[in-house]
Amino acid sequence: MSAVLPVDYWRSENDFAQAIVAPRPWQFVSPDRSIFIPVKQDFINNDLYYGIRMQDIVRTFGLSPATPGVLFYVSGESEEKMRRVSVGVDGSISTQVLFAEQGGEGLAVDTQGNVYIATGQILVYNPQGRKSTQSTFRRDLCSCSLAAVRAGHPTSSRIRRCIRFVPATGGAECKKCK
Repeated sequence: MSAVLPVDYWRSENDFAQAIVAPRPWQFVSPDRSIFIPVKQDFINNDLYYGIRMQDIVRTFGLSPATPGVLFYVSGESEEKMRRVSVGVDGSISTQVLFAEQGGEGLAVDTQGNVYIATGQILVYNPQGRKSTQSTFRRDLCSCSLAAVRAGHPTSSRIRRCIRFVPATGGAECKKCK
């Protein structure tokens, strides 16, 4: 069973590093028991922040499968930072390392370990966290699509119809999703 986690977080209190490692003791499991979404107690309690549901799972622009032992990346939108993290079998996040001084609404990782960050443009970082290229696209076509593209994941073929990686340029091309 694989965890499905938010790829971006919006934190008003600038506590991104602390919030992503907070325990998520509850799990919503798919009917076929292949995936689950771990959530914090605030989601179960339906806690409100100034009258609004602000839980990470509700505020995210995208979810992505996370496999224990495989690097996972999360973006802090308010702090504009990307972190590389380890994910436990229960969906817990640990061992976070600053990856890039850039956050975004969505992200994807290709088979070579390059990280694509959607910020109204597509920023491409190599596996060491150095920006290698960027491309500008219409924001409404890219940010939602990019989040779920994960190399080798069963859902990626459905998402890939919206975005295509262009190996020759190291960039990406977006097209309108159907």
